[in-house]
Amino acid sequence: MFTALYLISALLVGLLAIGQRGGFVIYFVLAVGVSPILALLILILASPRALNRSRYDYYDDYPDDFYPPRRRRSC
Repeated sequence: MFTALYLISALLVGLLAIGQRGGFVIYFVLAVGVSPILALLILILASPRALNRSRYDYYDDYPDDFYPPRRRRSC
């Protein structure tokens, strides 16, 4: 019972690592060899942070100086 739970949690850690550096195999082997909790912690610490991936997504797709200045309308 404990072994099945251990392997299922290691499989889940491996599935979470798809798309990350190292991928499924590295993190699955790490989770089986060390511990799924420790492998999950390493996965979280090694993954790129969301704020660093895209600087300008919060405000716009581009920085402010990309667009030309707007002219004021005369009345």
